[in-house]
Amino acid sequence: GGAAGATPETSGPSGIHTPGEPRRLQVGERSLSVEVFAPAAPHGRALILIHEIFGLNDDIRRIAHRFASHGYLVVAPDLRHG
Repeated sequence: GGAAGATPETSGPSGIHTPGEPRRLQVGERSLSVEVFAPAAPHGRALILIHEIFGLNDDIRRIAHRFASHGYLVVAPDLRHG
């Protein structure tokens, strides 16, 4: 399972897929909420986007969309609310 197997649920502007409901990623005995931003034209690279003190907010989502628009698969975990 994991984030690599997660698939986006809806399609947004410019063909960038936007996340639906946050997904749960099982890590050992704990689970973590993540959002996955998949590019319309992937180039095989991915990154994990870590947020600042304010958590997984709209600013972090805009940054994730920007990377996705350049072909990256972006996984953004919610480390604050997990």
